[in-house]
Order: sequence, then C-alpha cells, then structure tokens
Amino acid sequence: MPRSVTVNDFGGGAKSLQALVGSVDVVSGAYEHTIRMQNRGQDIKAICELGQFPGICIAVRKDLAGEIKTIADLKGQNVGVTAPGSSTSLFLQYALIKNGLSADDASIIGVGGGASAVAAVKKGEIAALVHLDPVITRLEVDGDITILLDTRTEAGTRALFGGTPRRRHHLCPAKLHRRQPRHHPARGQCLCQIAELDPPGIR
Repeated sequence: MPRSVTVNDFGGGAKSLQALVGSVDVVSGAYEHTIRMQNRGQDIKAICELGQFPGICIAVRKDLAGEIKTIADLKGQNVGVTAPGSSTSLFLQYALIKNGLSADDASIIGVGGGASAVAAVKKGEIAALVHLDPVITRLEVDGDITILLDTRTEAGTRALFGGTPRRRHHLCPAKLHRRQPRHHPARGQCLCQIAELDPPGIR
C-alpha cells in the first residue's frame, strides 16, 4: 500500500540530527554523525550509502579567484557551509588543518542549502563556499565560482583523504531499523530508481 512521505529541508546536518531524535524517521547525512551521536548516547545507524565519493566541494567566488588560489588562502575569509556543526563544516575544518592552518582560521558562516546558499555567493556575502550538488553545479553553470577542491571525483577525494571514504548515508534510529528491517532495502531500491529519472519524472 502506498504511504505518504514528507520531505523536510533542515539546511544542515546538525539540525537534521536534532530532528532525527524527535520528529523524523530518516535523514541524509555524513557517516561520522553516527559516531558523534553514539558518543552522545543516541543509537543511530547508517542504513544506506549515497554515492561513491563524498561529493563536497570547496569553491571560491570567481571575482576572488586571483586572490584565493589555494585552501591555505582561505585564512581570515568568510566561508559558507550548510550549517555550523554539519558535514560541510567539518569538511572545511579538516581541509584547513590538512593545509597547515587551524580549524578556526576561517570564519564559518551557515548559509543553508539550495537557493539560500546560491544567493549567499551571488550577493557577495561569503568569499568561498563548501557545499554539494546541485548547488555547486548551479553556481558553476552560472560562472560564479572556481573550484578549489572537488570530492565529487576520485582524484579530488584522494588528494584530501588519501583514499576514498564513503561519507553520505541515510541515517535512522537503531530502534527503527530493528522494527522495520525490510523497509531499508526498499528505500535503497527507490533511490536507484529516482537516480535514473529525469527531473520531470520525479514526483
């Protein structure tokens, strides 16, 4: 029997995790959130892997590309992420440390997802952006950004992590997983079917 599904955009991993322990059943987020939530006494499981690579990019505004040419050049800059404490925020901090800086050497600005992130770049509110598709591709097509680091590719992923870690997953409370074990393979099949559709075919 068909079931009604409600999709909520929380604008970042930290906010979606708050909802996961209260108002929603499943969220999309980074695998490391399961470890962090376990440390806080919340029994969270990763149930479905989303993509072969992390998919996060660090991009600089096109008009600042001559000034900000490397990750190290982000020192002292305002850098947009989905939300403080989210996977994009942790990604930025890791990249800064890997490039000889401190995790707080750039100012982390929460810009949300979708239209709000695109607007933050176009309005010049941030110097750089750490985000995923479709936001990154939209800004690339519009000519608004230059990519500094791209983990949508194997080369970019290996350059930062030295390997190809899987980061994006569907996460759910362990008690839900135990109660509905057959639902999770079905969710994976639905995602595969959606990936094969053109946008007009997705309802």
